[in-house]
Amino acid sequence: MKTSTLRLAFATLLLAAMALLPAFAQQPTATLTFNGTVMTSSGGEFVAAASGQQVAYGTRVMVSEGSTATLTYPNGAVVNLTQPGVYTVSAAGGALAVTQGSAAAANAMMIGVAAVIAAAGIASSALDDDEDLLVPVSR
Repeated sequence: MKTSTLRLAFATLLLAAMALLPAFAQQPTATLTFNGTVMTSSGGEFVAAASGQQVAYGTRVMVSEGSTATLTYPNGAVVNLTQPGVYTVSAAGGALAVTQGSAAAANAMMIGVAAVIAAAGIASSALDDDEDLLVPVSR
């Protein structure tokens, strides 16, 4: 009985998280302004950005040599991108609002999270219904 409740709780939390993720990914999270050449990508090719455009969570911003960009969040947080490179916009405003790095690292992290969730689901379904989960392993 305890295992069935655990499985139901896990499934409910997983479904709730999956239902909310698209809503967060679709909403604009910051306003992009810049000087110089700046491009954006939402998963495909980079295209020229327009100063003042809204950028959503997950959008990559490429700042060219000699250019600067600023992301202004609805909560008033401002992030200045002063070094050339590719930055990924985060849903959180503030100092940790963007991460600089490759898409491969972000993809690897997403795959790792999915693997942990899958492993937890498999482990919870493999437990015996009569097993007492609060009994210590050794006595």
